[in-house]
Amino acid sequence: MAGRELIDRSVVLAEYTAVQVDVDEWADIHRPAVYRGTFGSSEVEHFLYLGSDINRHTYLLGKFGFRAPVAESFSLAALSKYGHPNFRVWLASQNNHIGCMMNFSLERVNIATKQLNSRVPVSADIGRRTEYIANQLSDLLPAIREITTLPRFLEVLAADTEPWPWFAANPIIRAAQIVAVGSHLKISPEALREMLMTYRPLICKNLQVPDLDSFLFGLITDLHEMIAMTALTRADLFQAALDTACQAKTFDYSSRILVLRSVDPCAEITRCQPAIPAAR
Repeated sequence: MAGRELIDRSVVLAEYTAVQVDVDEWADIHRPAVYRGTFGSSEVEHFLYLGSDINRHTYLLGKFGFRAPVAESFSLAALSKYGHPNFRVWLASQNNHIGCMMNFSLERVNIATKQLNSRVPVSADIGRRTEYIANQLSDLLPAIREITTLPRFLEVLAADTEPWPWFAANPIIRAAQIVAVGSHLKISPEALREMLMTYRPLICKNLQVPDLDSFLFGLITDLHEMIAMTALTRADLFQAALDTACQAKTFDYSSRILVLRSVDPCAEITRCQPAIPAAR
């Protein structure tokens, strides 16, 4: 499979762009070809992974995934802290560039549409491999194109439906992402608890301490500490940048804007209005 195209790229060009990677294995895919969805947004990114099964390297395997930057790293930290210690070994092999914890087999689309297709060997000709992936994408894309906002992403996380059922993703990761996204959207801890109660047995089964309320309290505490640390770091970076800029001989209003946005692109410009040094 190395050194040749898995499929005709024209199948994905309209919806995905190739991502250059240098990995032999990723999760349960051998020698993956990775694509980023062009329909994604700054809130929700989409990925497509194509490769062969990791054990026998015999069959063409595809996975789709989506991730929200506000939740991805937080959920990884939660898995390391609250999950079995063996998860830390697994996490160490993850690639943050292409990694996506909410990823699911393309074959789940067949389950959702009740159209079971036979698996295609990697040794099949490129036309057959391309047709196999194209058929799955034709059913998948209408369902995932509109997952581009955090509210919709949260709905998907909380739903136990095909092609993204709860048992197909790590429950600690999924619960942590619900808490991170929900908190970002100002959803109360009580409402978040209600979202997770349905999956309590599945979540607790994977926790070191099998107690949902303690887990939820820990996640919210961790999230607040992370937000506070991030805010402190930004404040320190901003002050350092501002001090450096103030030492310059010329420091006009445009310079202050650049300094502020270099630390926080979303910051309100009016937040920083230091006096402009008088001209000499």
